[in-house]
This record gives sequence, C-alpha cells and structure tokens, in this order.
Amino acid sequence: MTKAGVVFIISGVFVYFLASQTQVGWVYLFDAIIWSLVVLALLIPRASLKSLKVERQVLLTRLAETGLNGPTEDEKIEVRLTVTNHGRFARHFIKIIEDCPFAPPDKRQQTFFIPRLEPRATVAFYYEVEGYKRGHYPSAIITLHASDPLGLMMKKKSIEFPL
Repeated sequence: MTKAGVVFIISGVFVYFLASQTQVGWVYLFDAIIWSLVVLALLIPRASLKSLKVERQVLLTRLAETGLNGPTEDEKIEVRLTVTNHGRFARHFIKIIEDCPFAPPDKRQQTFFIPRLEPRATVAFYYEVEGYKRGHYPSAIITLHASDPLGLMMKKKSIEFPL
C-alpha cells in the first residue's frame, strides 16, 4: 500500500462518518465510490502479475574464445530481459527492476517500465554493462512491480535467476 492509498482509505472513513452524521444521500454515494475504488485498487495489481513470465539471457562475446562459464572482468556483457503476458487480458503499469550482480555498484539496478502489455504479447529489453570484478557472481534478482492506475496499491513479485 502506498501513502496515497493510506490517505485514500482515511478519507473514505472520514466521508463515511460525515455521511452518518449528516444523513445526506449523495455523501453516502461518494463514500461508496471511494470504497469501490479501494477494492479495485487491491485487485488490479494482484491480477497484473499473475500471468507474467520473465526470461533472462546473458550474452557474452568472449565465451566461445576463453571457454569460461561466466563473465570476466572488464568484459562487455549484454543482458536481455523478455517479459511475456500469457493471460487473456492486457497488463498495465508494470515496472521491472533487475539487480545485476556483475555491474558496477552505481549501475547495479536496471529499471524498465511497461505501460501496457497486450495479451499473448512479448516485450524485450536490452542493456549492456561491463564486468566489474573477477570471481563467481551471485544470482540475479528481478523484481516486478504492478500498481493500479491511481497508484493506491502496489504488488511486488521477485524472481531469482542463476547465472
């Protein structure tokens, strides 16, 4: 729940008490609209993340030459993220945050935004980083964020990808 969601719920409670004290019909109607928006804000983000599938590919240029099983220091590494909607409805307002383990600390988080993803559609993102240090890297974590159109509620889903 975001700060706007908390303020929205508090205003719904306030409007309800105002309506119960004044017994004015249009204030009850206004309160019912507030609570129906809260219920929709709870359902939309949850449904948005349900049918999304994320794939991650690490493309190394020198992998065939060196015979190593991972990226090396100072090597250009291209990462491809593919998001697929397997659902019957379009998904909206999806934010993707990847914590790239072999990127320098200041470029470790890569953020992408999908305003609308049609049913049975796929979108791909590419970015390039340079290997920061030698050694084995921990697995990459991709976090999907979905929110409702008003920004009242938010749902997160984390996926861990081995390297």
